[in-house]
Amino acid sequence: LLHPRASSGGALAPRLFPPPAPAPGARPAAMGEFTAWMGGICAIVVGCWFSAMGMVLMKSSSQQEHHLPWHQRKRWFIGCISLVVNASVLDTIALALAPPSLLAPFA
Repeated sequence: LLHPRASSGGALAPRLFPPPAPAPGARPAAMGEFTAWMGGICAIVVGCWFSAMGMVLMKSSSQQEHHLPWHQRKRWFIGCISLVVNASVLDTIALALAPPSLLAPFA
């Protein structure tokens, strides 16, 4: 920042103002510190992986376990749990930790 009267003659000279004081009880963020939005990004990536693997397992169930009724297909149930339960829970956690503008590309 520049201070208007930092030197004589009216010319502007560089001069840094002191940083504002931190809030009581707050600690400054260190370089490389894990913040909440990073946790949201990690949760959404893992949730996308569970969604994809759930769909793959359900598709492979229809190809490899086609002779069984749907309620006896182990792959189908594991895929359904991965797709519906795990991915939904992780997406909810991600939305709680990070702003939707960061998570929108993963949706």
